Amino acid sequence: AARALFGRREAAKRRAANARKILEGAACVVIQRVLRGHYGRTAWEVARRQVSLKDQAAPLYQRLEALEQESRETAEARDLAILAHKKFTKETKEIEAELREVSRVGHDTWDTGRLSGGYPQRYVTSYLKERLVEVLADRRASVAEYADMARE
Repeated sequence: AARALFGRREAAKRRAANARKILEGAACVVIQRVLRGHYGRTAWEVARRQVSLKDQAAPLYQRLEALEQESRETAEARDLAILAHKKFTKETKEIEAELREVSRVGHDTWDTGRLSGGYPQRYVTSYLKERLVEVLADRRASVAEYADMARE
C-alpha cells in the first residue's frame, strides 16, 4: 500500500514535470516565433528605409561626383598653369638676357632660334631687336595670365 502510494506520487510528479516541460517548450516556441517575426519585421523595415534613403540621396551623390570631377579638373588646370607660368618666366628671363646682349653688341646680324621655333637663324640686328621686344611683351603677358590662373 505504501509502496503503491509512493509510486503514484512519483508518477504524478513526473507527469507534472513533463507537462511543465511541454508548456515551457510551447511557450518558448511562441516567444521565439514572436521575436523572430519582430526582428524580421525590423530588418525588413530597415532594409526598406535604406532603399528609400538611397533613392533620396542619389541626386546628392551625383552632385558630389560632379563636384569631385570639377575639383580634379580645376586642380589639373591649376597645375598646368603653374608649369606654364614657370616655363614662360624662364623664357622671359632668357629673352631679356638675349635682348640685352643683342643691344650691347654692335654686329649687323645675330643668330637666334627665338623667332623661328627653336631653329637658329641669322637675323638683321635691328629687326631682331624689334621682334624680341614684341616676343618679350607677349611672354610677359603670358606670365601675368598664368600667374593669375595659378593663384586660382
